[in-house]
Amino acid sequence: MIGNVFVDTNLWIYLHSIDAKQEIVEKLITENFSKIVISVQIVGEIYHALTRKSIKSSTDVKSIIKILQILSPR
Repeated sequence: MIGNVFVDTNLWIYLHSIDAKQEIVEKLITENFSKIVISVQIVGEIYHALTRKSIKSSTDVKSIIKILQILSPR
């Protein structure tokens, strides 16, 4: 896994919320998209945090997770 990038839950939360850090995280993810790996635990944490804090609806978060599936380690 040398060269892969692990993105912590908090960064995914910043990406999908209204936060000053959103642009920075978006740039980081865009520039490293092909190298990003994401764990099942992080996916669960993303769902929980975004829905619990009412940042996104359950339906919206499920759509986000579908996109993230392409990042999961194989």
